[in-house]
Amino acid sequence: MKAAIDRDDLAGRLAEALAHDAQRKLADDIRIVQGWHVSTAELIFEKARKLPAELQQEALHYVDSLMARREENPEGRIWSRYSAEQLAAQYAPEDAIYDRD
Repeated sequence: MKAAIDRDDLAGRLAEALAHDAQRKLADDIRIVQGWHVSTAELIFEKARKLPAELQQEALHYVDSLMARREENPEGRIWSRYSAEQLAAQYAPEDAIYDRD
């Protein structure tokens, strides 16, 4: 025979569990933010480890893209800037009609 479920008791237990979990997460965040001299890398690690695997993978791809951007050829950036300056010099105000929808 099934035991009767006391809805109030169940709701109370759920609220208690949620409050405990929220307090634990808040304590973790406070510890991380106050840092006790936590480095940025450690802060990133602490937050990333709480993410689901799918989002951890996405974060890893983002870090890879940041590293690739950092390692870009500086000469390429100089040529890109030069090219943009040359285009801007050739652009006349009357050409703005092509910017409209």
